[in-house]
Formats: sequence, structure tokens, C-alpha cells
Amino acid sequence: MDYVVNGLIAALAYAKENTIYHLTNSNPPTNQLVFDLIKESLHLTNLEMVPTDYQGELTLEEQKFNEPIRIFYNHCERSIQFDDSNTKQLLKDAQLEPLELTKDILRKIIINSLRSTEGIPTS
Repeated sequence: MDYVVNGLIAALAYAKENTIYHLTNSNPPTNQLVFDLIKESLHLTNLEMVPTDYQGELTLEEQKFNEPIRIFYNHCERSIQFDDSNTKQLLKDAQLEPLELTKDILRKIIINSLRSTEGIPTS
């Protein structure tokens, strides 16, 4: 959150007119990493990733498991890269570091997202 707030504050002082800024992660995690962290957080070592539109037979338990992780489907179905060169320059001008989403931070985000879903035990 501080990254966004600091970026917006920096924009007040350093943004150039008619310039687009993308306050995003320049090195987004792969879908596989997100999936692996979900597996790890839920202690489900035998879990496999299938497409989100999979129409095969699912057990009641599998259906129940899939329901709370739907919040991640939007991220798993696409990969978007933004040109953030303007943002990098803005942050440099403001003497701020670009966002670095580490594996540990991502793990915390995933665990907290899963914890907010009733009945999902996490580590």
C-alpha cells in the first residue's frame, strides 16, 4: 500500500503532463509461482493445476476447494505487462525504489487472502 501512496505523492511533484504512468510490478510472479504458493499455504502437496474452465468431473471436495480460490482466477487466466518506463523515471526523480514483490510478500498476500475466506486453514 505504501508503494501506491508514495507513487501518487511523487506524481504530484514529478509527473509530466499528458504522460501515462503504470504503478505496477515490473516483474510480476508467474502463474506457476502463485499456484505453488497456494498449494504450500494450504498444505496440499498433491494438488494439480488445470485450466479454470475445466469441465471434467470434480468431487464435492474438489468443488468446495475451488470455490474460495476463484479470487485468483483473474490472475491465472492472463498475463499483462505494462510499459512502466515513465513510472520508473518518475520514481527515480522522486528518489523512490520500484516495487519489488518478493516471494515472501506474495506468500503473505496469498495467506491473508485465503484466511479471509471462511473455513480455509492456512499456515
